[in-house]
Amino acid sequence: MKRWAAWGLVIWTLVNLVQASFLPLHPDEAYYWLYAQNLDWGYFDHPPMVAVGIALFDWIPGELGVRFSTVLWSTGTLFLFQQWMKKKGEGPFPHWMWLLLFPLVHAYGFVATPDAPLLFFGMAFWWWASRVKEKEKITVVDGFVWGVIMAGLLYSKYHGILLIGFYGLTHRWVWKSKVWYLAGLVGAGLFAPHLWWQYQHDFPSLSYHLKERNESFQWNFLGEYVLNSVLLFHPWIWWEMMKKGEGATLEQRRWKAFTLLFFGFFLWSVGKGHVQPQWTLLAVLPMAAWMGSKSFTWKSVRWAMGLTLALMMVARGLVFVVPALGFAENRAKSLALGEEIKGRNVVFSGSFQTISLYAFYNKQFNVHLEGHRKTQFDFWRWDRSFRGEVVRR
Repeated sequence: MKRWAAWGLVIWTLVNLVQASFLPLHPDEAYYWLYAQNLDWGYFDHPPMVAVGIALFDWIPGELGVRFSTVLWSTGTLFLFQQWMKKKGEGPFPHWMWLLLFPLVHAYGFVATPDAPLLFFGMAFWWWASRVKEKEKITVVDGFVWGVIMAGLLYSKYHGILLIGFYGLTHRWVWKSKVWYLAGLVGAGLFAPHLWWQYQHDFPSLSYHLKERNESFQWNFLGEYVLNSVLLFHPWIWWEMMKKGEGATLEQRRWKAFTLLFFGFFLWSVGKGHVQPQWTLLAVLPMAAWMGSKSFTWKSVRWAMGLTLALMMVARGLVFVVPALGFAENRAKSLALGEEIKGRNVVFSGSFQTISLYAFYNKQFNVHLEGHRKTQFDFWRWDRSFRGEVVRR
């Protein structure tokens, strides 16, 4: 890697560390912090990778301890992207900077959710697959490493199965390679403890994601999905990928086909309910690769890159001061709530957001949630420890 590309990654890491240290937690992050205080092979909402990442650095005080692994996942993603694309020749800037055109990549540079490790293992999957394809002699180790990466994808978020499946559909060479089947066996074996956890708990995650959260079709869901897909994945990149042109390589056509399959799947999902913007996150990898493989000059990309980075810096600042973005007042409100409750047993009603933030900022676990839907609190049932006692609701 060129020295200036490496220093760019250092700057990216430092910016994310500063943001991670001083920005109050989002409610979802506090919820995943509670995961990390109760490590298990699975949770109601997600697999355990996000909890493991938080638990590894929980010794670091404050918000940074929750987010430190996310910063590492993010830097690792950009580094592997650079390694993946380095054979594509020199561009107007380091290849990893193409990823910075996507707002979600910025968000998951410091926000601790399952999407950060998902993106890292997704990037590792593409990078390792390209190495396997290019090797003259494939070994068992290649299959084992690929299987570990597959397991990492699935332990991060269930969406990882889409990457594996759609890669197989768009890269037919894998079905002729024994290493693909070995990797699948290794990945399935490593993922077995989570499947056993699901079996022991009557498959709560599958039931929730595939059945309980389903809704009837609404036109606003479709409009929101289309708008998010265009804006969060950059209109200019969509234009460049979809416009007619000759000379596309087989690899570029595969990236384009994968992207269309990925967004097509979630377009179909709109018929079953609301699709959250981050569900299509893994599509940033082939889209950025497509852009990085083209012959752009600095003059042709400077406005798109400069304007996008400027807007992202503004957005990074706004999250500190605009409560509607989900961060700004959470620390102060949670500490004030702690002063009011004074450590007493408490049952919250509603959703998991307030109770999770209260638990993190006051380090109180004598809590319970009576919510509008099932959550991980229904598995923990901490209220059993204070049954018969006076509680505050």
